[in-house]
Amino acid sequence: MGSYLEDITLINSNSNTIISNNVTLINTDGLTIEEDNVTYINGVKVETSSINTPSEVSEVSATQDVEVDVKAYIIDTSGGDVTMSFDLVTTTFTEGQVWNFKKDASANNMIIDVKSGTIDGLASVTATTLNTNISVIYDGGTEFYII
Repeated sequence: MGSYLEDITLINSNSNTIISNNVTLINTDGLTIEEDNVTYINGVKVETSSINTPSEVSEVSATQDVEVDVKAYIIDTSGGDVTMSFDLVTTTFTEGQVWNFKKDASANNMIIDVKSGTIDGLASVTATTLNTNISVIYDGGTEFYII
């Protein structure tokens, strides 16, 4: 019986050979990965010890900027649209950091936008459905990706 690889995440990555576990490749092509527990962004290995691992969960009901020390946001949109903004002009984010956003009211929209950058190539993404979860990772430049 053969073994199976586990926890492989490929985002906009092609022609890679992966013979290890817990590997994340973002915008990475043509690599052979033989090491477990690694992340590559734009073809460059990201040291996981350098990735900020915040643990705070924040409940939000009004528009605000995304904070570096919050890992997850529970977004209450019952009072109106709520926009969460990554502000690349005033805030320094850590390459490889991940944030989670969950819409916990059926009314109105949860919007995630990037000031001076994009999210999956767009200025913003909008969630309209109750209990929608959007996870976002930062590439260290001006791009955030939905994972």
